[in-house]
Amino acid sequence: MNLARLDLESLSLRIRERNKIALREAEISMLSAAVRLPALAVTITFKPSVAGKHLTQNYDNAENAIGWFLELLDTRCFKHSHRRFNFNVGSTVVIEGLGNWERMHCHLSLEKPINMDINQFKQIIRDVARKVHFLGRIKIVPIRDYGWHLYMTKDKNREVLWSLCRKANP
Repeated sequence: MNLARLDLESLSLRIRERNKIALREAEISMLSAAVRLPALAVTITFKPSVAGKHLTQNYDNAENAIGWFLELLDTRCFKHSHRRFNFNVGSTVVIEGLGNWERMHCHLSLEKPINMDINQFKQIIRDVARKVHFLGRIKIVPIRDYGWHLYMTKDKNREVLWSLCRKANP
């Protein structure tokens, strides 16, 4: 009887592991479909405190800060066309460091607008990041292949912000 129970538990464990792998592969394919190359890989850390308020590990503040960052980025890249014609930068967003004793940070992939040079786009990203109070250090590198999306989903303590993942629209 115990042997049959152990077999059922090990079978259940293998099925759960297989489902986790399938879920991760589905996430990676969806993230890769949202952003076309050439794109930039952006890693942003969050400030631990702003104006004396302790902000570490506050998921809602992090999500709002990244949403505001993307809104400002769209406005800088497309001016009034962002609101009038719903133009936006293609993006995928993952927040990591949701566990205890981890530094919360965010990984983004941002599709370069057609009308812009890559260096000009990098400078706009840096300028916009300075305007959002909760954002700290920023690292920007070009994406060479879709391995960045594998890296974005590597951690267990992460959350894909599907509401902020979108295809580019001009």
